[in-house]
Amino acid sequence: MEDCTTFRDLLLACINNVLVATNQMSWMEYPTRLSAEDSRVVKTALRLCKEFQDHDPQRFQQILSICRDLHITKENIYVAYSSICEGGMHWSKVVALLVFARTMSVECYRRSDVKMISCILEWTCEFVCRFVQEWMIKNGGWSGFVEHFTPRDTMCWKSLYDTVKHVVVGKLALKSF
Repeated sequence: MEDCTTFRDLLLACINNVLVATNQMSWMEYPTRLSAEDSRVVKTALRLCKEFQDHDPQRFQQILSICRDLHITKENIYVAYSSICEGGMHWSKVVALLVFARTMSVECYRRSDVKMISCILEWTCEFVCRFVQEWMIKNGGWSGFVEHFTPRDTMCWKSLYDTVKHVVVGKLALKSF
């Protein structure tokens, strides 16, 4: 599977997972006939998104608040994603991109703004293809993602929460002046 196509499928799986878990209808179908490797990628991504959200509920609520208040445009999403990726890439930042895009999409769904979800998917995948894909390929692609996040690995989500919260909000605030 191509890295950008897989990212889109992962994002759809993450969005649907939240909607199903909260007894809402699934927004959109995502591939259900996945290869064994693709299934491992999806399962790993879902586990990591849940860990990211559950690790520090108070910090996640702050990110949720950012997503609720964010005026969603391609430019603002690029500012947010660029801020997350600042200082170099690593797999945890790929997870942060997934979580941030998933959270914005679920908020749009809750506001009945389904058209915006398609835009978020498009803009997020475009960003990943342009700015993250090369790094991902150099680091083993999606197999490298799964290998990096074995169940024994411990994540330090605090720094990613801080990145999302402080850098993203700061840059978006400066942009609005």
